[in-house]
Amino acid sequence: MDNKNAAAAPDKVAVVIIHGMGEQRPMETLRGFVETLWERDSSLFKGLAKPPDHENWDTWSKPDPLTGSSELRRITTARARNPHISDRPGIRADFFELHWADITADSTWGDFTLWFKRLLWRNPFGCEVPKRVMFVWCLLWLTSIAVLISGLSTALTKVPVLKDTDLAGFLNWGGWGWMTVALLVFGATVKAFLTAYFGDVARYVSASPRNIKVRQAARDRGLKLLRDLHASGAYGRVIIVGHSLGSILAHDLLALAWAEAAGNIQIADDDDILEAITECENAGIELLKLCREKPTPAATVSRHDHGCICAKPADAPRSPEDVRTLAQKLGTYREAQRNLFRLLSEVEVGPSGQERSAWLVSDLVTLGSPLTHANFLVAQNGCELHEMMQSREILRAPPVYEAKKGSHEPTFTFRSSKAPEFTQMHHAAAFAPVRWTNLHDITSPGMFLRGDMISGPVASDYGPGALDLNVRPLRQGFLGGLFPRLFTHTLYWSYPRDGKGQAPGYIEALRLAVNVLDDPTIEQQLIQMFEADLSKASADAAATGAEEGSSAQG
Repeated sequence: MDNKNAAAAPDKVAVVIIHGMGEQRPMETLRGFVETLWERDSSLFKGLAKPPDHENWDTWSKPDPLTGSSELRRITTARARNPHISDRPGIRADFFELHWADITADSTWGDFTLWFKRLLWRNPFGCEVPKRVMFVWCLLWLTSIAVLISGLSTALTKVPVLKDTDLAGFLNWGGWGWMTVALLVFGATVKAFLTAYFGDVARYVSASPRNIKVRQAARDRGLKLLRDLHASGAYGRVIIVGHSLGSILAHDLLALAWAEAAGNIQIADDDDILEAITECENAGIELLKLCREKPTPAATVSRHDHGCICAKPADAPRSPEDVRTLAQKLGTYREAQRNLFRLLSEVEVGPSGQERSAWLVSDLVTLGSPLTHANFLVAQNGCELHEMMQSREILRAPPVYEAKKGSHEPTFTFRSSKAPEFTQMHHAAAFAPVRWTNLHDITSPGMFLRGDMISGPVASDYGPGALDLNVRPLRQGFLGGLFPRLFTHTLYWSYPRDGKGQAPGYIEALRLAVNVLDDPTIEQQLIQMFEADLSKASADAAATGAEEGSSAQG
């Protein structure tokens, strides 16, 4: 590895959008995202003079071989403002879509039903069904039982020997036939929808033999894109944005890409990177202590243990001072991450004449992520998820630490076995240089059609280094006028049709989360928004607790 700084940092940023489930058309997600994030955000061009041949916010769709598909194009921009020098043009952005819907296009009803059965056959008394999912899980069971009873009852009425039994009255109810017809018609309607949309979830989340090649193909496509972006030498920073199921793929790609890169980053004892790693480690330990978590999770359970052993209690309301301290600690950790990323991005690896940046991914932004239900979708229960994290099969933020040899000091690093004079970061330390921001629209279990039941916070499972923001997307048009909060899962970048006035809060949160200019001021605004959101959540939790206490006394 050539551990020298690049001569000149590229002035372009790459933003990779990974779509969610469903039969997504190429470029469909990307165009709407770019319009909201770039073309409609006047703050990106504040203070800039108008160029002679275009508008500041203009974008261009260009062919690009990096995507690996002739159906896809990259969307490139003009220069935005420079966050460090007023009235001066700054970086440009290239937006890419990692399209993988074609890989799961052959999903079948059998794929969905196999996955569906595995979800149903969970032990609710063994804490294998999270509280937020319990209502929908019970509803799915009731629906399945109704279909079964209706079909059996209709069939049994045709059996002569049963007509004189005590079941006759029940079986001869004239409504069974109509109920069966209604259920069949309804089933035929939703079957195609469930196969097209949730079939993708089944194919990617479930590691059954039929799905392994599909999972591998999706990951290979994403890894190739990330490798090509690094090798191109055109970018100083890469931002990964994952929506819905795409956020699970984004997490996997980040883990795989970092494991590959970490082996090539060998750090000398006098390198500034070691000091930046220590700063990140210390900030992460302070954050974990504040949240009563340990740098190295205790090996007290196995993945086959009863899930209730690992069930986490609900977060208690925090005082204003606790909220402020948590926001400050998280801000300190993210600043340490930013500094470590900057140094790693200047490291060059590869043979002479073919050097490339060792690491360019600075941010993971997840929107409507089902990772909030990881102990239900990714693992069998909380214990298995805990074990997966402890064994570093999945990422934590801050990363899981190791005990340094000869001491009990927790660290992300170890001495290279091939070159003991160098230090390496371990393979699951991606969230040392990469900041994770998660936007969700959490709902109450009984109101699962209001808001986004698929999404929720991730910090409780994946670590307090993940910044959760609860946003409130709104539906537009006639339906939005009647039910503005009806299933908001696909609305995180949906801009109001009139486009007038200040951007809605959920759009502003998206822009702050992506922070395409890497503006420190925008990062501070994001931390302030996090603090305000946490304060509101704590106040709401305190009010709910007071009401429940009052009801109990009454």
